[in-house]
Parts: sequence; structure tokens; C-alpha cells
Amino acid sequence: MNWKRFLVVLPIVCVVIILFDYIYNFIFLQEAFMKNSQYWRTPEQMKSLVIQGWIVMVLCITIISLLFIQSGKTGIYNGLKFGFLTGLLLFLLIYGFTTIVPWPACLLIAWAGQWFANSIIIGFLFGWLYKRKILR
Repeated sequence: MNWKRFLVVLPIVCVVIILFDYIYNFIFLQEAFMKNSQYWRTPEQMKSLVIQGWIVMVLCITIISLLFIQSGKTGIYNGLKFGFLTGLLLFLLIYGFTTIVPWPACLLIAWAGQWFANSIIIGFLFGWLYKRKILR
């Protein structure tokens, strides 16, 4: 594993995922969030947990990325394939919460879809950028 390349690509991937999540959550899901506001913490509680949320997100992106790099596969096709399989796993795990929490299934499915898409984006970007000559 080339740590220098990994540490160059990881911030790029994090920025793309954060932008995608911002658009997805604050534009497409905003109405669903408002309709289901009874499930959210108070604004003060959410503000106090923002750092924890960012850390968890970056760790998830990092772990998914490391799993792909450690697989030894390279290229866009393999990145997309890895992202699809990882995304499917995460989709099923998140969707499974519909059986244990009283949150609306539409929100859980939306979040599951979000991490499915995130995984594909991560796989694509690492498959494309990690082995590029520009980063060698």
C-alpha cells in the first residue's frame, strides 16, 4: 500500500462525499426531515454532537477506502464493483433498522440509499485516482 497516494486521494474523496451528502440531505431530504422532526434531537443537542458525526463519517470513508486498497484491485471497474458490493451491504444493514426503530421507513431507505451511493462514489474515486500516474 502506498500511504502517500492514499493520503492524497482520501481528502479528495471525503470532500466529494461531504458535498454529495450535503446536497442529498439538505436539498432532497429536507422536506422529509421536517415532516419527521419529532425523531430528531434538539438543535442544541445536535450542535454538541456535530464533531462526533464528522469523525464517524470520515472514519467510515477511510475504512471503506482501506478495504478497497487492501483488496489489491485497481481501476474504475473494480472500484465500482467494490463500491456496489460495499454499498449493498451498508444498504441492507441500514434498512434492517426498520425492524427495530420506530423511524419512518422512507427515511431509513433514503439513508441506506445514500450510503449505497457513497460507497459507489468512494469505489469509483479510489479506483480512478489511487493508481493514476499523476499520484505516483
